[in-house]
Amino acid sequence: MRFFALCLTALLASVPLHAAEIAVPSSQAEVDGTALGLAPGDVLLLAPGERGPLKLKNLHGALGREIIIRPAGGRVVIRTDAKAPYGIKTQRSRHFRLTGAEHGLEINGPHQGVTLDDLSTNFEVDHLEIHHTGFAGIMAKTDPSADPATHRGAFTMRNVSLHHNFIHHTGGEAFYIGNSFYDQGRVIDGVTVFPHAIEGLRVYANRTSHTAADGIQVSAATTDCEIFANIIEDYGEKPFDAYQDSGLVIGPGTTGDVHHNFILRGAGNGMTLLGLGGLTVENNLIIAAGAHGIFCDERPPATNTRGSRFLGNTIVQSGGDAIRLYYEPAATTPHLVAENRLLAPRTGVFIGRRGKKVLVESRQNLTAQTIPAGPAATAPAQLPERAPRPFADASR
Repeated sequence: MRFFALCLTALLASVPLHAAEIAVPSSQAEVDGTALGLAPGDVLLLAPGERGPLKLKNLHGALGREIIIRPAGGRVVIRTDAKAPYGIKTQRSRHFRLTGAEHGLEINGPHQGVTLDDLSTNFEVDHLEIHHTGFAGIMAKTDPSADPATHRGAFTMRNVSLHHNFIHHTGGEAFYIGNSFYDQGRVIDGVTVFPHAIEGLRVYANRTSHTAADGIQVSAATTDCEIFANIIEDYGEKPFDAYQDSGLVIGPGTTGDVHHNFILRGAGNGMTLLGLGGLTVENNLIIAAGAHGIFCDERPPATNTRGSRFLGNTIVQSGGDAIRLYYEPAATTPHLVAENRLLAPRTGVFIGRRGKKVLVESRQNLTAQTIPAGPAATAPAQLPERAPRPFADASR
């Protein structure tokens, strides 16, 4: 009898509990998962129509039983003026998904479109339209503060997926992911503290257009980072500071794979790579970058110890060099530049180097100072769908 009781207990434990659906009326500005007694797998249903900003805090889902936030039965539009600090903000939440799939979720007007901070982790944000923000479209990071819980080592953001979003007409970056001062940290009460790492990041199938600063900026993604199948066009139109005008930025503390992105027209570099080295940059198409097609440097400071691989990229009519390599790997590992198509850079330089200490292995690249006449380049409606690879540690 005890055997059958144990079997029954195990069976019941494996059966998913019925998810509760909780209506969130347009007049409600804050959802506190603790106060509501939300359980993993529950669904927050946003009333269709226009509404103001929404704060989501203490949403505690579980692996495979995420808390879902989505529109209910019709398109939701969060419309604010520039005085609103955010359209949607998350605090101290984990294992959740914010999605506009099926009905649509639009954010128009606030300073930040979506800000995922205050120790939020393990989340997915998809199928949103965000536009006319004062600064970033989507910001995902917790800046270090006087609270030790925000410091590197005490907190790690994990397994973040941002996909199928359309972000346009922003006052800053479309995507601002991770803290840009990974190496330097910040001084608080006379002590230097460092921002958290991101372990497990997927940024894919997004579209950005008419961004004042960078299209996509990723910093502090130390392991398991994949950025692919994004369309980035008309970037860096009114940068708030010098060099904040690239299509795609790999910032300090980051390494991973950057592949099959389409980058069209912008004031600065098509890609700016300032990370940990060891990047694989493959099969990207970069057209009409205002500066270099791809720019790779060691600042700040020289944390790159591995050369990167630039494979099968097509770079057309860059305002500077097609590829410009500045950083000098501390190790003897060279950069590998192979099988790229480098066409008509304005400087006439296909693979530029800062000096002899920059180690480069170049082979089988196709180069030409002119390109065939043809129709003006336009961004595709979408890139071919590609599934992201599973997170390296999907059990977290």
